[in-house]
Amino acid sequence: MNAFNSLVDMTKDILNHPSDDLEYLEDIFSDDIFSQAEIEAINSALKKILTNENLSDYKKIDLTENLWKVNFIRKPPSPDEFLTEEWIGETANSVYPYIKNYFLEFFNPLNPYRHLVLYLPIGVGKSMLVALIKGYLATVIYYLRNAKQFFKLSKTTVLTDVTVSLTLDQAYTLNIQPMLQYLETSPKFRRVKLETQLIKNMKEDHDKIYFTSAVKGGALFRIGDLFYRAISEPSQLLGLTIVSASLTELGFLQEKGMKPETVMKLLTDSKGRIYSRFGNHYLARSIVDSSPNDLNNPIDRYCLYDCIKDPTVYRLMATKYDL
Repeated sequence: MNAFNSLVDMTKDILNHPSDDLEYLEDIFSDDIFSQAEIEAINSALKKILTNENLSDYKKIDLTENLWKVNFIRKPPSPDEFLTEEWIGETANSVYPYIKNYFLEFFNPLNPYRHLVLYLPIGVGKSMLVALIKGYLATVIYYLRNAKQFFKLSKTTVLTDVTVSLTLDQAYTLNIQPMLQYLETSPKFRRVKLETQLIKNMKEDHDKIYFTSAVKGGALFRIGDLFYRAISEPSQLLGLTIVSASLTELGFLQEKGMKPETVMKLLTDSKGRIYSRFGNHYLARSIVDSSPNDLNNPIDRYCLYDCIKDPTVYRLMATKYDL
């Protein structure tokens, strides 16, 4: 983050000493982090601030120190802050330390990770990690001033988080229920009974994050403008704008008769739909949450071998004893 701090200092220098020699800026922009950042977006935000004649120099400096205000109505929590009681309630005191470490590594902005492969045994906290990741993404997206404009999407687009699972009930049990555990105890989140209440409160109250399970159109759940859906076959992905996806215990699909190639297609199509709309955006993520099953099928080969060839994949493997 030193490079971004340097960016703030650089902007102050431009504002306060416009005629000075600023050759040192070249060293700042040669930092590796700027090869990963959206430089155009940074430049655009700075230009809007620096060229605005209605802003005093003091206000310009304030905005450059708080660039989050360009895109957000409230400052979203950092990954570290999200794992506190302020954001996830009492759950913060019961999350395994290694789950917290995995979460922070996955969201470290200096890491290239966009896809998580949890190839871990049952009972080590995978579902909670998935629920925390989904909740964090929803929180950051919730605070965007205009999520569709931010992602360069049409006004009619519906942002979707999908859970690929055997049944709707399984998707709800493995992903939604763990989320509800901390949403219900968090002072930052508030459930409403109706979608109309959610929409009204989103506009009038920016201090809380509103969610509801009373959703029309087949969605399981909704936090702000992010809808959660369950998927069990590739055709159900059609037409969805997927910003995040989790694929849970895919071995169950094969046990119920789905061909291994079809299960693998669910994975590749889910990731493909995310990339086609969002590329490698920091807020666009996928998760494979699957216990070891059969190394003769494509999914297990992907989790064990193939995924490590992709630098954007963060693969986690361990025994229950070691954890």
